[in-house]
Amino acid sequence: TTLKTLLDEQPTPSLYNDLGVVQVKRGATPQTGKATYFFTKATEARADESDYFFNLGYAYWIDKDVQAAIYWLREAVRRNPADGDAHYVLGAALLAAGSQTEAAREKELARQLSSKYEEWTKRQATTGEVVPRGLERLALDLETFGGQRLDSALLNSAQKEQRELAAFH
Repeated sequence: TTLKTLLDEQPTPSLYNDLGVVQVKRGATPQTGKATYFFTKATEARADESDYFFNLGYAYWIDKDVQAAIYWLREAVRRNPADGDAHYVLGAALLAAGSQTEAAREKELARQLSSKYEEWTKRQATTGEVVPRGLERLALDLETFGGQRLDSALLNSAQKEQRELAAFH
């Protein structure tokens, strides 16, 4: 409720992202909205933040929309090639889509990045859970409301100093 109130006052990518995480954890309803909606809004606002793209792909994986998961996880990996979780979940999605060779390559890349993925593969054999739950990523900085005003104030100050320096010389 607090995040929704903050979002209504001043929408920021991190608020959209964190509301999406809430929806993943508790389950979406028509009143609260789908996680993929919130993650999409976050990616539209911050196209350079790979965690938002990972969350969007992961949410589609949870919704069992394999093709959308593959698309968005590829975007996450493109933005951050060292994201082992994205490689692993992408590998699982590719395997579900029938692309064994690509899936094996992605999972191997994940294993090269961390040994935890080997444990995930072993756990899958016993629990049947292809991808662990709880991989969604919170934005820890909720981007203060005055952030843009502060940036423009600093920029104006810097420009003023440059003009003064140019006038002096």
